[in-house]
Amino acid sequence: MASEITNAPQRRETLWRNVGLAAAFAVPLVAYLYTLAPSLNFEDSVEFALGCAVLGVNHPAGYPLQTLAGHLFTYLPFGEVAWRVNVASATFGALASAFIFLLTWELLAPVIKNRGLLAAGSWAAGGLFAFSATFWPQAVITEVYALNAAALAATLWCGARCNARRDARWFYATAFAAALAAANHPLSFVATGPLLAYLWFKLRATAGGGRLLANAATLLVLGVSVYLYLALRASREPPLNWGVPADLPRFWDHVRRREFGTIFWPRYRYLGYHAWELGKLLLLQFGPGAGALAAVGLVWLLKLRTPYAGMLAVLAAVVGPATMLPLVGLLTPIQVFEIEVWYLSFFLICAPFAAGAALILISKIRRRRFAAAATALLVLLPAYPCLANLSKADLRGFTFPAEHGRNRLRTLGYRGIVAFPFYGRQGLFGQSYFHFVHGRRPDVVVADPRNVIRSEFTAMGRAPRFIVDPGAAENWWLAFRKDLLSGNANRPFYYNVPEGNSRGWGAELVPYGLFYRARRLGSTEAAPGPPWERYEYRGFRLVGESLGEKRTAYCPTTYRIWMNYFVMAADYCFNTWRNDVALRNLGAAERANVKDANIALLIASIYNANGYPEKAIPLYLEFLPAMERHRHDSLLFRREYSGILNDVGAAYVKLGDAERARRFWEESLAVTPEQTGLAGYLYPERPTPGTSRPGDAGR
Repeated sequence: MASEITNAPQRRETLWRNVGLAAAFAVPLVAYLYTLAPSLNFEDSVEFALGCAVLGVNHPAGYPLQTLAGHLFTYLPFGEVAWRVNVASATFGALASAFIFLLTWELLAPVIKNRGLLAAGSWAAGGLFAFSATFWPQAVITEVYALNAAALAATLWCGARCNARRDARWFYATAFAAALAAANHPLSFVATGPLLAYLWFKLRATAGGGRLLANAATLLVLGVSVYLYLALRASREPPLNWGVPADLPRFWDHVRRREFGTIFWPRYRYLGYHAWELGKLLLLQFGPGAGALAAVGLVWLLKLRTPYAGMLAVLAAVVGPATMLPLVGLLTPIQVFEIEVWYLSFFLICAPFAAGAALILISKIRRRRFAAAATALLVLLPAYPCLANLSKADLRGFTFPAEHGRNRLRTLGYRGIVAFPFYGRQGLFGQSYFHFVHGRRPDVVVADPRNVIRSEFTAMGRAPRFIVDPGAAENWWLAFRKDLLSGNANRPFYYNVPEGNSRGWGAELVPYGLFYRARRLGSTEAAPGPPWERYEYRGFRLVGESLGEKRTAYCPTTYRIWMNYFVMAADYCFNTWRNDVALRNLGAAERANVKDANIALLIASIYNANGYPEKAIPLYLEFLPAMERHRHDSLLFRREYSGILNDVGAAYVKLGDAERARRFWEESLAVTPEQTGLAGYLYPERPTPGTSRPGDAGR
């Protein structure tokens, strides 16, 4: 009898914990499946979907755990392959919520004796993160962040158990979970490394420091050995083989992300802007203003000297403000535009603090009469970010990326060859997904300067397996296109983007639907009519409706590609002397200029090229501040930036403003001094080999 009385509180505690844990997993999973993208997304997501489907090698650092885990979900017996891999993200996202529940329970158990209230608060922590503004959209598409959050949350929970029990077995579990997190995303070690050092320091005297270190190191090596997949798979030449890390030098360069460069110090002029942006992101994560609860909870838990709270506070500082410092200098310009996903570890650690603040505030007002209402309020806390962020994360009707990929294939003639240059890779992975995964258009082949996608075109065999240096890649690409144009006249050749120097390889590019068709200079071949009537437009119209209602919920690339339909139509109309129709199309395209400054640049370039500099210049000037803030010292970025400055100068020349034109050209020369033709134009007294028109310099 005494034993039953003693075990009753323990049984109630177990019941509350299990009910809360089940809710922390099941509720987000149901929400994710309800809002899940039905197929592909844009940007890295479509690359990861292709990588999971064909067991490929993704961009640095490779993300092998994501590829292997996602591939397991391709064996689900229902749904499209891309949808199945999206289900993997939903599952990992729900697991992250469950591990945050366990972490919060472990963190707050010493100070909250009411286990029902503790279960409600722990569920609130998992729900706050699950429905947060940055994480929820990542959990309904194929991306690395859901799996990374699950692995990191598991590591923090194992660390909390180790800290409370001083048990070496939990230390080993923490080490192995940390290794798996690093096998998915190397940045996670920024958080897990200090945690492992802290736990080892606390256990070294009682469990034997040398043995602990050796065993943990073995588990770390075992976990990160997943990276060997990259070398093994690259040697088999899968359809997606970025970097071909089959030998040791390439493998090491790939894992350490060497391709993306080093720190660019001038960008630190905008450090204050990025710090303000981080604070604003936290404030809005869990619903407008709710992020402030994290600071309240942190102060409260530190004041109570809650075990493990101090360590979590240090880790929050490491993965938040401290990580911001290298990120600002290291990230590529495109990554800086979407820097919030790099702070997901920070938001994850803040979620238990935010729930803890809500828990203490509710416990202060909790009386016998209001006990049930107070607990219900805590349970419903995640409904606030759920309602606030639903429109941003709801992708169940988002069919536009898959529709766009199919439209691209519908554009191409029989046995077409499609070229994707450095600056025009958009669409490469979506088209390749339908080609390699679903077997569509087996007659079509692709070619890109770095051979990221395995080309079925025989001439690609003359290229190195992967070209790291951008300059060397451009030189090979020029020779390849010349040979292609002269030796394959019987095959239609398409280009993904307009290119001003196409005449340098003997071609002119004629707008043709979503591509540009290459035609040999001087050819009298009549281009077939544009294939607009063959396209699907259902997903396209939904994106347009969201713009019309000012619901810009999709990723910036969505609007850029939506805009491209109008831009391509305008380019075709300009070429056929229907300028009035072209201008109407560009006016429609400008609606997309709400999320991404690049849209202003693309539209400006069309205006400028077709004799409307007065319309182009305001759009250029709108784009340049954003580009300056995200500036990078890579050769690719400098050439792109200087080319834009040259275009602005050319636009001012057309308007008769030579002084402003000179100002922009001098700035362009400062960014990319190797523009010998531009230097000779501005300073003719300097001896300069070669010449080039100012509007083309730096391209």
